[in-house]
Amino acid sequence: MREDGPATNQPSIAGTLLAARDALLRSPPEGVSKREIQRWWNDNAARLAREAHDLHRAGRPLRETFTELAAPRAGQRKSSAPWSDADRSRLAAVRAMLDRAAEVFEEQETFDAWLRWRDGRPFESEDDDDELEWTLADLVAVPIELPGLGALSHVEQEDVAAVAIALAGQQRGAWMLEDYFREGLGHTRDGSALAPWAAEAVFLDALTGDKRARLVAVGPDDASTFIATHHSHLPRANHRGLLYALGVRRGGRLVCVGTVSTPTGRWEQPAAVVELTRVASDGTVRGAASMLVSRVIDALPLVAPRGSTTADPVLVTYSLGSEEAAVYRALRDKGLRPTKRVRGRRPAGARKQSDDSLARVDKVRWEAGPGAAPADWTLLEAA
Repeated sequence: MREDGPATNQPSIAGTLLAARDALLRSPPEGVSKREIQRWWNDNAARLAREAHDLHRAGRPLRETFTELAAPRAGQRKSSAPWSDADRSRLAAVRAMLDRAAEVFEEQETFDAWLRWRDGRPFESEDDDDELEWTLADLVAVPIELPGLGALSHVEQEDVAAVAIALAGQQRGAWMLEDYFREGLGHTRDGSALAPWAAEAVFLDALTGDKRARLVAVGPDDASTFIATHHSHLPRANHRGLLYALGVRRGGRLVCVGTVSTPTGRWEQPAAVVELTRVASDGTVRGAASMLVSRVIDALPLVAPRGSTTADPVLVTYSLGSEEAAVYRALRDKGLRPTKRVRGRRPAGARKQSDDSLARVDKVRWEAGPGAAPADWTLLEAA
């Protein structure tokens, strides 16, 4: 899983522009205030980035430049460092232990080792003549050291193995290992089985203990994979027109992803329009989607207007007419508001391959930014 900026040997356009801005703010020209410089920057940053991209990265995706510019940077409030080698290795270890726990879950040795762990009995026989009993850590193959977490004691290894075994059971719908064996193998499923991605999430949280939610840049492939798993209506993410993807990370895992693109509808001056095309959350961190959309609104001046236009920048996004749109409602103070009901119709043009049944559904358009239309909150009365 990659969570980082675009891989390119070209100089950083964003870094060059930001350095120039900071130099002007440190030593403003005579008669020009810092506030005027910042205002000029907000009005022109996206246009300058687009012009630099066309000069130095002609033919390459726009997202290479706008990911650099709009994504959170190290040290910014609520930002996170990119996905590290330790994060990747820890996720690989979690998956390996869960796979192993699933393999041995129905073995009698696993049940016996579980009971010894539950009752706090010794891991090994004290009599050298007795046969050595399997421990949970042996059965699950818990490593002696976990990436980024250091060495584990015997007790810690057993506790980690117990979590893996419990989660393997919960993926089968068995929420206590004893119940699974007591009721008879394969007869405890109750329709509430834990999804594999959720098991990984719970396991990673248990290992890291990191409860902080942080913003991070996300690569397009990782964004697509996450959206395919967690977006309830539109699991297919189209990279066409993608400007950048943003995520919220808790500890070492993604919990929410949003994609920001050039507008898909017909606009008189599309260079001033940015569309939030997808927001997907796994639902495990409250407020993650609001944090992400709030950042997208704040980053609007960095991605629009991208060229010569007289229109003010505007962010647009859509909710189904039947949805409560709680995340968008919660950002009213950020200027996000419902502006228009869009009637459903058969998709055409770039959207021709989208879900026809969903395209026919009425939607509510939300807007934010200097170019946003007036709010019409009556649009939500039927939702």
